[in-house]
Amino acid sequence: MRVQTFQELESAYQQTSQGLDKDDLNERSAFLKTHPYSVIIEGEYSEFENLNQWISKQINNDSKWKHIYFGKTDYDFGFVEYFLTKEKDMLQLKEIVPFIFTTYPLSLVPNTICRSNGYNLQIDYDSSMEDALIYP
Repeated sequence: MRVQTFQELESAYQQTSQGLDKDDLNERSAFLKTHPYSVIIEGEYSEFENLNQWISKQINNDSKWKHIYFGKTDYDFGFVEYFLTKEKDMLQLKEIVPFIFTTYPLSLVPNTICRSNGYNLQIDYDSSMEDALIYP
């Protein structure tokens, strides 16, 4: 996974036949009114599930976080935007993204631990990455 800008998100979807969905853009505008801080993440869908788990445990405040899956840009790969009410939560989320690794039990090399860094690009985990969070 990697943090991206809204311009990078727009560009990625302009390269697909679908473009950005108008309903998603309307929902985004509505979310930003109540949750003014956002983080856009590009990644593989299993990674988003792990990030959602981390957010649920670590971002504890009165207003729940919200998110939009913008759809696929490629096979099981795309963008999610997370909306938060506090700037400190946004900064914490941006900071943790590069440290979340996913275990893929059915990969070519079983139980490969890695994270995406763009479509079909991965960063493999190694034991020197002391701050890494590994999700099964």
